[in-house]
Amino acid sequence: DVVVGQMKVSLLDPCSLSRVVAPVRCEECRHPQFFDLHTFLAMNRATKTHAPKWTCPLPGCDASARNGRSLVPSPVARRLLAAHPAATSVTLFANGTTCADGDVPAPPSEAACDVMVID
Repeated sequence: DVVVGQMKVSLLDPCSLSRVVAPVRCEECRHPQFFDLHTFLAMNRATKTHAPKWTCPLPGCDASARNGRSLVPSPVARRLLAAHPAATSVTLFANGTTCADGDVPAPPSEAACDVMVID
């Protein structure tokens, strides 16, 4: 993934609003945001009134994940979750630093936040 400027990423699942445990994205997604695999599977399997959608749960994204076959793990998300165990969101900066919500980033030459290479 390439970060230009800065970008805020939530560490909460968009459906359960709980912290993500198993971060995934649909293979077709064009956004950096991820969601929790277990919540996604449970919500689709629990649908009784209509057929499960198996699409990305993020607003504005209709990427398909039919039967969970097109879900891919997010290694960047795993690193963000590990680096910021109490945060609900993280800001990614182009210089590779990350700051948990509420932190004030130092200038790039004095990076006080965690440094992370995003590949």
